[in-house]
Amino acid sequence: MPNRTWTGAVAASARGGSAAFGGWLRTPSGILVWRSAERIGDLTLRQAVDRGMSALLRVSLAHRASGPGVAVWPEAPLRYGKALLRQVEDAEALALAESVLPPPAEFAVAGIEMIEPGHYVAHGTRDYKVWPLLGVCSCPAFTYGASRPCKHIKAALEAERQVG
Repeated sequence: MPNRTWTGAVAASARGGSAAFGGWLRTPSGILVWRSAERIGDLTLRQAVDRGMSALLRVSLAHRASGPGVAVWPEAPLRYGKALLRQVEDAEALALAESVLPPPAEFAVAGIEMIEPGHYVAHGTRDYKVWPLLGVCSCPAFTYGASRPCKHIKAALEAERQVG
């Protein structure tokens, strides 16, 4: 029996006082029929997910998708009509949501502490080890390749310029 499940995802993110959702919908054969990201202002993540789900379901109905298997992040599991909403971390939908948010504020040089020449600690929500001259940082953005050089390396390089 052929696969008849439409798949989709919605994710929400917030930064700088704004929330956004990103989402996508694919046919049973994997063809992308909808991909969207919308910045929606000062809402909670749950409200952003609800807005994204509404958009996804409108598109599903427009394409006559019969009961899409939908993945929602960060909230779930729940049922939306015939669709079962499961909790997954969907990188594509999350990247869409984050693409419409304001860029993160640059890390303040004041949050950088020199341990020894060429070795710093970036203080913030967490502490990260930074080796600016090697171009290496222990933060997730650098480790997982989302941002190279990351904001911590940039801040440590600026601190190096001020010292030297």
